[in-house]
Formats: sequence, C-alpha cells, structure tokens
Amino acid sequence: MNRNEDGGQDEGEEPSDTALLRRITEGDQAAFAALYDRYNLLAYHLAHQLIGEHEGAEAEVLGVFLNLWQRRNGPDPARVGVRAWLLTSLYHARQGRDTPQPHQPAPRDDGRVRTLP
Repeated sequence: MNRNEDGGQDEGEEPSDTALLRRITEGDQAAFAALYDRYNLLAYHLAHQLIGEHEGAEAEVLGVFLNLWQRRNGPDPARVGVRAWLLTSLYHARQGRDTPQPHQPAPRDDGRVRTLP
C-alpha cells in the first residue's frame, strides 16, 4: 500500500480496515459506509447460515453494524481484525437470542406459548 506525504493513501487505493475504523471513531459516516460495503455480504452469508432465513439474517447484520457505529468509541475491533470482530459479533448475537431469557415466553412443543418459571 502506498502512502502519500500526509500519511493518507494514494488516490484510487482502498483504505485499510484500521484506517476506516479510525475515521469511524471520528464520526465519519462515509468510512462507516465503506466498511459496511466491504463486509456486509460476508456477514449476511454467515447470519443466513446461523438463522436460516433472509429477513432475520438481514436484521442481525444491520444490528451488528449499528452496534459498531453506536459503540465506535468503545473497544477497538482492529485489535482482533474487523472481519473476525464482525463475524464473532454475529455469532454471539445469534447465540444470545437462541436461549430464552427469564420471564419471556418460550414456545411449547404444541406451538402454544408458555411462561418460563
């Protein structure tokens, strides 16, 4: 990757994930859009494998990216790599939804809803 004199990238080169994350922490919506464009299909395919249906997979991906934007000044995804962070976040978000929480209705075998003790 070639850098110009001010530390930026030469025209036409794609910014690194780390550079995009740095810009995202500064509130740069274009950098967020670029990161989304770079990873949304990969994230969608994993989410679809985990969930098994289109709408749920889309919602899960949007939720993970929204979390990244809302917590942009929190833990640094660049420490583990953006790709690994996104895919791990999807996996863990999905796992958390698979377990009914206390006091939430849980489905019964006959299709009716029952309340957990």
